[in-house]
Amino acid sequence: MIDFILDKAKDHVWSVLGEEADKRIMGGRLGRLKERFSREIFYFQLYKALFVVQGKNAEEFSKDIVAEMKDLVPVDRGELQKSVRFEKTKGRHGQVIAGDTPTTLKRSKKGHVFDEALAVEYGTVNMPAQPFFWPPLNKREKAIAARLKRKIEKEFG
Repeated sequence: MIDFILDKAKDHVWSVLGEEADKRIMGGRLGRLKERFSREIFYFQLYKALFVVQGKNAEEFSKDIVAEMKDLVPVDRGELQKSVRFEKTKGRHGQVIAGDTPTTLKRSKKGHVFDEALAVEYGTVNMPAQPFFWPPLNKREKAIAARLKRKIEKEFG
């Protein structure tokens, strides 16, 4: 609805002043503003489409990533491996999560509570890093963007 109102307002302003009058009175500035306004509306619509498509497909996109993350978790970290999952969030999106469960929360010798997922991903003083979370995401970043683009083109022409 807002798109319709903005388009009508843009057309009305342009019809009142017109291209020739714009050139004489404003040096063509209104025409440039009209183009800029149209471009901004386009990007707003694109963002809205991306939000919808991404929300509908978030779980589908994350299945391969979650599977690869689970494969990369060291074998001796079974509870951590089980904790890698996709969770829907409020609204239409979701997120991939590792850890953040009662079984992955550990207590250090000094009594500090930490999540095993962070210790494995980034390492500790006593254990080298064994990254399992970020490598699959980084590796698939371009593929995910291309997949989203195809979904947007398919859904919104």
